Amino acid sequence: MIALQDVVCRQLSSAEIYFPLTGLEMHELVSPDGLCVGVEYDERLVAFFGILFMGDRPDNVGQDMGIPSVELPLVAYFKATNVLPEFRGQGLQKRMTQWLFSEMGLGAQQSDSDKGRDSLKPSRPGASRSKWLSSTVSPLNLPSLKSFLDSGFWIAGLKPKYLGYMRFLMVRQRVTQWYVLDHSISVPVGDYAQQISLLDSGWSGVKFDSLTADPHILYIRSEGQ
Repeated sequence: MIALQDVVCRQLSSAEIYFPLTGLEMHELVSPDGLCVGVEYDERLVAFFGILFMGDRPDNVGQDMGIPSVELPLVAYFKATNVLPEFRGQGLQKRMTQWLFSEMGLGAQQSDSDKGRDSLKPSRPGASRSKWLSSTVSPLNLPSLKSFLDSGFWIAGLKPKYLGYMRFLMVRQRVTQWYVLDHSISVPVGDYAQQISLLDSGWSGVKFDSLTADPHILYIRSEGQ
């Protein structure tokens, strides 16, 4: 996993897209406090996605996302995904997300290949208790951002995080939330000021605007979720 991450980091178009995990952080993903899925091709690891169940950790990312303090122990942090460059464009992040959802008992998000089989029982202590799913995504990482939005996450914040790099704060509840787009605002992904203003005013980013040529995100009022 560390070797795969090294390859990914060497080929990043910008260092701010991904903040690499340390060896200790990588170990946590495969410990009882984490959950990790990998993809192999020809007996070679080509992708992985790891979650960390936050519990009572003082650095709980839920604090940045407005999650009630009493529910912070119920946060699952979708912490790191890495896909080798030559295997991108095949929807591997979305497929790994679906597998992780299934392992957490979120059967409604199973992939087509999983339909018709019984939902798997959560395989980690924190999986069945996780009420909130969270992650941070670089505004420059559009494929990852789209994958999260397509998987039911919404943008709850935008702020400097690792080394001051901007990150979208992504949140999803265990039970999928529904929203309507009747009164939405379309904002360019790179317009941080307008997005921060909307987020501070109670709006949330929910999906890409498919009607625009350049990448835009549709924002709605949070009450509509």
